[in-house]
Amino acid sequence: MVPVWLLPFLPYKTAFVPVKAGMDPHHESLFLGVQTECAFTNGCSSQASQHGLPPLNDHIFEWHDLIAAIECSTGQFNMLELGAGWAKWIVDATKITRKLNRTTRAVGVEAQPIHCKMARRHILTNKAAPEASLLCGAVASFDGTVRFTVKTQKQPFHNYGFGIQHIYDGKQAEIERGGGQIITVPAFSLCTLLHLRAFGAKHVDFVSLDIQSFEHAVLNATLENLRCLDSRVAVLHISLHRVEENDAREIQHTMSTLLKWQLVRYMPLWTRKHPTPFGPINMVDGRLVFVNRKLAPSFTTVELNNPLMIHKGTYTQHPNKKLSRQPDWKGPNDYII
Repeated sequence: MVPVWLLPFLPYKTAFVPVKAGMDPHHESLFLGVQTECAFTNGCSSQASQHGLPPLNDHIFEWHDLIAAIECSTGQFNMLELGAGWAKWIVDATKITRKLNRTTRAVGVEAQPIHCKMARRHILTNKAAPEASLLCGAVASFDGTVRFTVKTQKQPFHNYGFGIQHIYDGKQAEIERGGGQIITVPAFSLCTLLHLRAFGAKHVDFVSLDIQSFEHAVLNATLENLRCLDSRVAVLHISLHRVEENDAREIQHTMSTLLKWQLVRYMPLWTRKHPTPFGPINMVDGRLVFVNRKLAPSFTTVELNNPLMIHKGTYTQHPNKKLSRQPDWKGPNDYII
């Protein structure tokens, strides 16, 4: 289904966009005119010059949630992309809101130095500044500095997947096998980021949280965190990465029980042919999405109340989970801080 606001811009099924040299002709943001370097994704096969709407994969739900957050927001649209990679979503948001003549401040936070370079190039290539900007550092449970795992492969698109949680899980062997090392980077707490000067006095309309399984620590139900979330975040979209995160009870308790936010998506990661309102989708990243109705009372998407959006199966259904000797997160080598 094409969002209503896209109809004036996409009168046909396929959008024709000239692809610059070195850019990915198949990337899902090209329909907006966003040029994405081949090195940021998985390389490029051919230099075709056309691209339709985003494909039906696990990213489609982040598109829906971002668009819905824009549509229900008023005044300046504020956004945080935490674990920004090459700054994909803040650049996409900038392109969308420019078409709508909306004022925007979209801030990405990324800890891997090589990804920071990619993000700066992506913002520059797409002329997304000043609306889109970048902070190089890690999202953590405190301000200061933190130890962070980084990969050292020469090809940028092989440098995804590591983060703070690997250190807390004691996965040193996995870090070393992946060509990684541990460095010290600046750290920013969630509350600090939600009060960035760029956002002014207004809350943040959309937070994309994709920090390689450290979400539990960042969303820890401290009094300060609860107050910041409830007063400063309208829509929280979490990407799930570890099998253990299919058990979302801890985050659900914080967001739904303590804060009374609405759970609108709960889709396990690594699920083949997961049933959705649009047909079966192979989920790579899982999705866990909450809406703060006090700040986003009119948030809606085409599949908002569809029961397929809320996973009802077992918490540990993923086949790889049976390889674990622990039932959920317990144990010294696989725990949540």
